[in-house]
Amino acid sequence: GGYAGLLDSSPHKPVALPARPDAFAGAIGNAVLALQQQSIGGPYHLVLGSAAYQALALGELQGGPLRTFVDKLLLGGAVKWSPALNEGGALFSGRGGDAELTVGQDYAVGFAGTQDDTANFFLMASFAFRVIEPRAALALSFKA
Repeated sequence: GGYAGLLDSSPHKPVALPARPDAFAGAIGNAVLALQQQSIGGPYHLVLGSAAYQALALGELQGGPLRTFVDKLLLGGAVKWSPALNEGGALFSGRGGDAELTVGQDYAVGFAGTQDDTANFFLMASFAFRVIEPRAALALSFKA
């Protein structure tokens, strides 16, 4: 068992982010529209892996930065880079209440061993992440 994450729980098909700046902005617009059509409000947060983030940062559209156009689509949401996302990224609703992180009240301190004249200890705590509204996230794929 275990809990599925936001992207694993999402019923949305991933949206492809093309490398062309005009198509990139259009794909972000389509992703936002997909959430809105499911009554998932904004603002929207865009998290991108390295290649997609670089395409966004360096892209130009209609004589201006691609980022300016994408920022408008997010309705006040943020754009973040995440090296954990190898390719593509994700779009999340930032309206709140769609997921919950519960941190347990149990902590454990343990002895891991010694090395030379140093004692090594560890600290453990429990937590659980629960998806309340799976429609509030959408995966994005990107191929440069």
